[in-house]
Amino acid sequence: IMERAVINYKMPQYTKKAPKLNQKLGFKNLRDFLHIFVDMDRNHDGFLCFDDFYCRYQHILNKKDINEYFTEFGKTMNDLLTLDEFLKIMLPKDCIIPEELVDNE
Repeated sequence: IMERAVINYKMPQYTKKAPKLNQKLGFKNLRDFLHIFVDMDRNHDGFLCFDDFYCRYQHILNKKDINEYFTEFGKTMNDLLTLDEFLKIMLPKDCIIPEELVDNE
């Protein structure tokens, strides 16, 4: 799922399918991405650093591409990605995360 997410949604030149618009993210998909995030977070601080991301995706993305993702999506903290920012990278551009999936209350 990790490679498929990046290749399908962020590197459309590698897929022949047209992206679905306004697609809702289901609980199972969110759970899968959460597991990926936790697995990538090597120091378990709740953030992904450049090295966390690079170690996982170095076989399909170069440092320049990863740096562009961090520059574009890493707005919360310098050089770190939150779960929300990670999801913005991994999910299709028009994907909708239903509020009931992220509501903590």
